[in-house]
Amino acid sequence: MSRRRPDLWRHVSFASLALRDALGVRPSRNSDDEHLRATMAWLCRAHDVCGGRGVSSGYSWLIGWQEPYPETTGYIIPTFLDCAELTGQPEFVDRARRMAGWEIEIQRPDGGVRGGIGVNDYPI
Repeated sequence: MSRRRPDLWRHVSFASLALRDALGVRPSRNSDDEHLRATMAWLCRAHDVCGGRGVSSGYSWLIGWQEPYPETTGYIIPTFLDCAELTGQPEFVDRARRMAGWEIEIQRPDGGVRGGIGVNDYPI
């Protein structure tokens, strides 16, 4: 997998967050809906960077997005289905189906699911 070096703005953004935290500056409180929207946007992005199949195992300020991880992708599928029901957004059902399809593709012949990160070659 080729890893791209993050842009400079990512480092500046991280430094800004670290400085605010060190100074004890706290962000304003947001509603549960705002937090849910932000969470789902992040999960969608983590799904998109893996070609809309598995979900990235994480993000690093140093190396960027990481490869897909079957275990957490499996845990995320019900989250997308629940959110689709809660919000009425069918996009989340479509994403859950694509994640499940990827899980089936990489399933072992004995029925087990592979462990580890990056079971396939995904350019991120």
